[in-house]
Amino acid sequence: MANFHDLTGVSRCFPFWQDLIACYVMNTNAESDSGKLKCLGPRDDYYECLHHTKEVGDLLSVLGGNWGEIQRTIQQLRAKHNQY
Repeated sequence: MANFHDLTGVSRCFPFWQDLIACYVMNTNAESDSGKLKCLGPRDDYYECLHHTKEVGDLLSVLGGNWGEIQRTIQQLRAKHNQY
């Protein structure tokens, strides 16, 4: 299966990067970068796209933070995938 980059020519997180840079450009200047605090939302969206920290945290909370259960689930999913 082709990844997002192969199909569009840009990475999947590039739109989030553009939003973050646009926010910085609009809210900062050469004298002060204090306006970057207004860009926390776009920054968090970009980091989530890159690292999936919220997604992983949600998975851990759903599974009760039990690493053993998480590993068994991953192994079961891999086994099902390898059957086909």
